[in-house]
Amino acid sequence: MAQLPGLLTLAAYVFSLSPLFLCYFAAVTEKPSVDSQQTCSGTCQRASPSRAQHQSEIQQFTLAELEMYAEQMVKKRSVQFATGRFSVDKKLAVAMLLVNAERYDEAIVRFTALIKANRDLYGAYVGRGTAYTYKGVDNTTNADRAIEDFSTAIRLNSNDLEGFERRAEVLTYLGHYNEALIDVKSGLALKLTSELYALGGRIMYLQGKYHMAHVHLQKSLDLNPKQSETMKHMAMMHYSTGRMKEAIKLLKEAHVLDARQAIIPFYTGLSYRELGDAQQANEYLSLAIRLNPMSADMHYGRGQFWYFHGRRLEALQDFSMCLSLDSGHISCIYMYGLTLTSLGLYFPAIKAYTQIFLAHPIETHHGELIHAGYMREYSRYLHARLDQPLQKLALDDELDEQFRSHWSRQQFFNYHNYTEQPGLQPDTSDVETPEFRELDVNTQALLCKAAVLGAKTEFQAEGVLPNSRRQLAAGMAAIRIAQALEKQWQPQAGKKNSIGWRDIFHVAASWQRLVDPSLPIFWFDKLRESIKGDHMNELYIHREYQSVVRYKGYENQLLGIIKEKALSNQRKGKDVSSAIKNASNCTALIKVWEGKGKGSQRDHAFQLFVPSYVKSSRELKGVNIILTGDGRTESYILALDLAHSKATASKYLEELDRVWNDLSTDAKKETQHQEGLVDLLLVMLYYFINLCPLTRGTTVTAFAAFIGMLAAIGLEIAKPLRQGHLLDMEAWLAVSSEGFKAAMRKLLQFQRLSAPLSSMPLVKDTLPSLRHSIEILNLGSDYCLN
Repeated sequence: MAQLPGLLTLAAYVFSLSPLFLCYFAAVTEKPSVDSQQTCSGTCQRASPSRAQHQSEIQQFTLAELEMYAEQMVKKRSVQFATGRFSVDKKLAVAMLLVNAERYDEAIVRFTALIKANRDLYGAYVGRGTAYTYKGVDNTTNADRAIEDFSTAIRLNSNDLEGFERRAEVLTYLGHYNEALIDVKSGLALKLTSELYALGGRIMYLQGKYHMAHVHLQKSLDLNPKQSETMKHMAMMHYSTGRMKEAIKLLKEAHVLDARQAIIPFYTGLSYRELGDAQQANEYLSLAIRLNPMSADMHYGRGQFWYFHGRRLEALQDFSMCLSLDSGHISCIYMYGLTLTSLGLYFPAIKAYTQIFLAHPIETHHGELIHAGYMREYSRYLHARLDQPLQKLALDDELDEQFRSHWSRQQFFNYHNYTEQPGLQPDTSDVETPEFRELDVNTQALLCKAAVLGAKTEFQAEGVLPNSRRQLAAGMAAIRIAQALEKQWQPQAGKKNSIGWRDIFHVAASWQRLVDPSLPIFWFDKLRESIKGDHMNELYIHREYQSVVRYKGYENQLLGIIKEKALSNQRKGKDVSSAIKNASNCTALIKVWEGKGKGSQRDHAFQLFVPSYVKSSRELKGVNIILTGDGRTESYILALDLAHSKATASKYLEELDRVWNDLSTDAKKETQHQEGLVDLLLVMLYYFINLCPLTRGTTVTAFAAFIGMLAAIGLEIAKPLRQGHLLDMEAWLAVSSEGFKAAMRKLLQFQRLSAPLSSMPLVKDTLPSLRHSIEILNLGSDYCLN
């Protein structure tokens, strides 16, 4: 998936040098990628309408008018770095006004003339360095000259913090963080200012030193609480460490101080998106676009929100607008193409992917290039099979094994030794989505029932953004599964099972592939390469300083399991055992281990086990909990290793075969014992999730299949999983299938279906092809709600 642009853009500083509100210093650590107004003049404009007016006036002044205003500034003693010499100060003021008017070359000429006549004129070096900075330090010559001028200014007057601060800003932009911090510390030694603390905090943030960054940013706010920029950057630090609620609180305070800056509601919307609050995310992202409608990146950000919310048509509109504003925006081109692929519009999608290939040589391994390569091939594959039944698509057999393996790992794939999918055939049209009123009554009823069932598969937890397309796909899969199993599980159907458990989960996986085509959903055992140790099998709960929002509620439970395992393995004295028991968080526990190991950093892994359903004496390997970190920096990784060896995977398959046989046998009995059948369905769910047999989407696929099998015995869940709980984590951390069943019966409520799903139109007949399946997902369920 394409990522959003960098979330930290350092703000311009405003220096009021006269009644004209002259501001002429700016500093950024990266090019403004989201807010096109991140300039000094833009900051002045946002700060006050009168400043914007004065800025516009200055730009229109003739040189004679500038000299007149400069003379007034000298008389009013409002020239910064004034020398007391009228002629010199007037020339200095004119040059500064030229900087403010964005006439940088003219300003540089005048500062240079001043320096030639006055070699020790501190203000001229600072001013010329600022002009070079403002002209653009992405140009190496400008950057070098700016640093040289600020360095000269520091040599001339090491007791003034101006040179240190300005040089630190340029060094930060260039990525020379350690050198920039030295200048910040030198400036703070002269005077404790909110600006220097803020700059130091931002530099430390960029270095990943989040604790010290927080300290510096807070000191800046303590000195000056009314800094919308510093609030924004403090919020971005919270955002980057997974503390979305804290980020939102600060961003809202910053918005009160500076309601005209679009970047603040934009980041607020992104934070709400990470929390899974779709309504608030849309509200703030839309506000940001109203404030800055010409920002391609803001349309891109909202487009991504719409895409992952399942609203593909709205996403397409935003990506189209993004490209109309910036036709070379590679991330927008990719997401535009991906949205088209999702909608079944393969001709324009492949055109978009090809545009990316033309923009980047294949050997660059550019992120969007890698994704576009897989999507171009997959789009060709799908287009050629639009009129085949969805369940007949055999990606695991028909796509090249090396292609699938590399795609699953999101690695660059060498197409030189690969036979590409055939090009699009002009006689096969793209998908055309009908209007809801054009559907027959039976199809409308089927769509709306799928929407109701699918909505119950959505997890009500922070960090999970509701996805209407995913819900509808899950509902359709559940109905398809239920209709097939109702027939097979009839008492008169006989003992032979024509449908196996893998067939059931294949149906659910096939529908999930249509939700987001960028997700490589394959069966692991269809990949010949070893799956052990693959990066894609690691699930991060906490990474360095960032907690993953959706799993944050499980950190304490995982810590408890780790401590229990560590204590059972502990062989040293009571002091260490007591310290382990008293460790209140992962960092504290790591410090205990570091003390025990004489300060060395250690990796710790704790294997969980899954009791066998087939043999009571056997245990299968479950997830492996990994905790590693550095107690000094309080950075740590808490992750789950989900990979299994082929030997362990084969044992899981044996478990699933046995559970399926018992389930099918009991389901065919004349008198069904529904409670027992529900238990077997939960056991099936438990082993499937612990096996994690799919490269992506195991949990969503499993839940959709569970809903379908549940419907086949005449039951449904009354409402989604209880707030704050995740199905996969409940399965991985349960001590046994019995523990998982007990937990699920508390978290889920079951009720009887009003009518068997076999009484509805059959999915396989109503949606006979891939084309029809995509059409129904494109249409969505809004009409059902209305």
